[in-house]
Amino acid sequence: MKTLYFILLLTFCGLNVQAQYYNNDPSYQWWLNLGAGISNFNSGEEQVFLYGSFNKPRTDRLLLSARYSYARELEVQEMTTAERNWDLSALASLYLKGDGGYFSAGTGLGVNGGMFRQGRMEKYLTVGIPIETQLFLTLPNVGLGIVGMANINVKNTNWGVGLAVQFGQLR
Repeated sequence: MKTLYFILLLTFCGLNVQAQYYNNDPSYQWWLNLGAGISNFNSGEEQVFLYGSFNKPRTDRLLLSARYSYARELEVQEMTTAERNWDLSALASLYLKGDGGYFSAGTGLGVNGGMFRQGRMEKYLTVGIPIETQLFLTLPNVGLGIVGMANINVKNTNWGVGLAVQFGQLR
């Protein structure tokens, strides 16, 4: 019986040591952000938005990201279609990372589309300049933070702010 306890003790200690492993090399780090918040586009009314991004550090200060966001107005009159907006972007950001979290701010190039009212419902698809900031508190494999994003374009500039959860190899 003592042998079984000894094996279990070694197994759990080994798992604990592995869970605390710290790797500061950016080539091993990556994370996925998933979040929701409020957004604003065209109508001046706030909408709910969903957000997701994949982030990969390239150097100690350069963060590359791919993001997708979808926003939709909630309070729609019975006979009208809801305004909606989506954004698919690639971004390069400057980021500052510490032991307990990180901050990043960046821009890139993106595609923006959806439907909005201009007298009547109108579909649009355009190229825009995405802007994004992230502020996260991180543990080795999960983080919690705030994301601010915008897409500046000629057709329908929009912005959003939300809370997000991170998953991945953060440290």
